[in-house]
Amino acid sequence: MSKETNELYEFGAFRVNIDQHTLERIDGVKNGSLPEKAFQTLVVLLRNGGNLVTKEQLIQSVWPDTIVEENNLDKCIWAVRHFLGEKPGDQKYIETVRKHGYRFVADVRRVPGNVNGAEIETPIRSDRADGSPQPREIAGRLLPAPANGRMRKYPLAIRIAIVALVAATLLAILYFRVRRSASESTSVALLRGTTNENAYQYYLDSLNLMGRVSIPVAQEAVDSLEEAIHLDPGFARAYAGLARARVELSNLVDDPKPDCEKARIAVGQALTLDPSLAEAYQASGMFEHRCEWDFASAEADLRRALVLDPHLDSSHWAYAYFLNNMGRSDEAIAEIEQAISLNPTSVANHVHHGIILYCARRYDDAIATLRYADQIGHLNSAHGWLYTAYLQKGDDAQAFEWFIKAETEKQVKPDPARIEQLRSIFETAGWRGIRELQLETELASPVYVKGRFYRLARLAVQLGKTDDAFRYLNMAFERRDVQVLLLKLEPSFDPIKSDPRYSEILKRVGLPPDK
Repeated sequence: MSKETNELYEFGAFRVNIDQHTLERIDGVKNGSLPEKAFQTLVVLLRNGGNLVTKEQLIQSVWPDTIVEENNLDKCIWAVRHFLGEKPGDQKYIETVRKHGYRFVADVRRVPGNVNGAEIETPIRSDRADGSPQPREIAGRLLPAPANGRMRKYPLAIRIAIVALVAATLLAILYFRVRRSASESTSVALLRGTTNENAYQYYLDSLNLMGRVSIPVAQEAVDSLEEAIHLDPGFARAYAGLARARVELSNLVDDPKPDCEKARIAVGQALTLDPSLAEAYQASGMFEHRCEWDFASAEADLRRALVLDPHLDSSHWAYAYFLNNMGRSDEAIAEIEQAISLNPTSVANHVHHGIILYCARRYDDAIATLRYADQIGHLNSAHGWLYTAYLQKGDDAQAFEWFIKAETEKQVKPDPARIEQLRSIFETAGWRGIRELQLETELASPVYVKGRFYRLARLAVQLGKTDDAFRYLNMAFERRDVQVLLLKLEPSFDPIKSDPRYSEILKRVGLPPDK
């Protein structure tokens, strides 16, 4: 029998060769590639197909000598699901067992294979999910099993000594495993910031809801974090997360003041519980940036967060957001690319990367980045920025197609008549006709939607109505619309930047003047 083996599995339309480290479609269609840790995560699930694998077992298998947060495992599961084509809520391949772990539920076929013509022997699966040997297997490795009763030939004292040696060895192994497990559990609890498993799960749930630019989603994040705090009132990271979620919610609702005030309180509680918590300084910087418009304090806290934990991708994201608003494009691009290197599966990171590239007038790069973000996340916010980037590039036809996608996804109920109306207007009057309709619709709406005056100002500029544009910008400033912070770099406002009123509004907001 050859010593070379190929461990092959097939499920659905996919084939995995564990020894060759390949995951591919059986029909040959390319799906890209999986990160190393995501591939290892899939391997553990496949080898335990149909059985629950706890989060602890997965972490110990994939990161055997490292203490990591569960968020790293969540990213790996997301990457596997995305590669396999699972949509949100779909559990065709991987079932989430809430608060426990995951189960590979698709039918898995072990494929017989051979290397150099030799038959492959199916390996025996260990009883442990991580593939580690059971104590009885270890004992067998320490001492060979006696054959033909030769053990009885040894004097009784020697037999007793051998048995005692084996027992002592097994007890020592068990002791050190228990000690290591207890030590790792304590370290993980310290890293998480809570010993309450349910509180930590609510915290993790909230992280997956951040940056979605949706009032219901932002409110869901707030609710999850408040539940985490209810379960563990000393959970500093949950307070920091709550402050961030409140800031995001304040940027979406009509009156930002109540949520900004609650964010301020949550920041204070987080810093009281843990004065050296990076997430607390990140939340403080976001609060000062987007609620207080105190840009000097915001930068100090955001930089402090990065010093405390340079590996926190959300801190790099928050600092990139700040730098872009300040007009420091090169620094902003470097920060958001660092965030992506730390968390390449974050759709919000890729969308914001596209926005920053757009503001830097790198339209082709922005379009490529936003299209990739749409491919992995299908966010309407990506569509909105995509059509705007195509417009700035001068590709009206592509801009209109992405505009239609954005308008379609905004509809609560499908409205084909509305889409047909837009197509008809574009065919007869081009983008000017579309903008005039948008302006008319915004002005006629009886409900104020966050960012309305900023959008009206942008439309006024595009229609050549300069006086109206400045009137709307001043109204946006009075409403404390966070979108005003984009004013310094937004290409749509380039036509009015030579007007003295533009420098005046920058000064009122507190943004640095154009050079």
